[in-house]
Amino acid sequence: MTDKLLPCPFCGGTPKLRCHRSGEDSEECYVECPTCEVRTTYYEDAYAPTADATGAWNSRAAISPPAQKREA
Repeated sequence: MTDKLLPCPFCGGTPKLRCHRSGEDSEECYVECPTCEVRTTYYEDAYAPTADATGAWNSRAAISPPAQKREA
């Protein structure tokens, strides 16, 4: 089971989990936004590449508000 994917941090689009077989007993997965085409790196494994890809997509730095300019 995979985690729910958060919206794209750049455009707010709906991301897609993409997976395909990369070997006899291995699968390669990544998450991408079809709107702006940003994506995670490829995760290849025989066991849990979907969890790695969704975890990478959903891991984000906290967004801090822009610094306020001081009036001189």
